[in-house]
Amino acid sequence: MTSSKVAKSPNLKTKPAPQSSKSRSSRVPAPDHPSTGASDPGSPADTAAPTPHPDVLKKPELLQRLSETTGLPKSRIRPVMEAMLTILGEAVAEERALQLPPLGKVTPLRSKAQGTVRVSHVKIRQVPQKTTAVED
Repeated sequence: MTSSKVAKSPNLKTKPAPQSSKSRSSRVPAPDHPSTGASDPGSPADTAAPTPHPDVLKKPELLQRLSETTGLPKSRIRPVMEAMLTILGEAVAEERALQLPPLGKVTPLRSKAQGTVRVSHVKIRQVPQKTTAVED
C-alpha cells in the first residue's frame, strides 16, 4: 500500500468556528464613553440605583391637583382617590382592558410575576383633547 500525504498549503486560511450564544455573553461590553474609549467600572453611574424620571406624577401631587381642580378639600378627595387607584390597580392586575376617557383606552399586552412584584405591559391609546380658547 502506498500512503499519500497531502501537503497543506500555507496560503489556505481556515475559518474560525462560529461562536455560540454562550460565548457572546462573555464578551466585554462596549465602553460607556465612546469619546474616551474606556469605562470606569467604579463610577457612581455604574453602581447607583436608577433614579426615577423627574416628571413622575405621585399621589401627593395628584391629590393637590384634584383639590385645585374641584375646589374640594383634600380630606374629602383622599378616600375617593385611594378607592379609584385600588380599583384601577386590580383591573390592571386582572389584565382587563379599560376605556376611561379622557385617559384613553388601556389594553393589556402581557404581564409577568418577578419576585414579589408583577410587571404589566399595557398600551394606552389616547385621542387628543380639543383645546378651547378661553376669552377674557
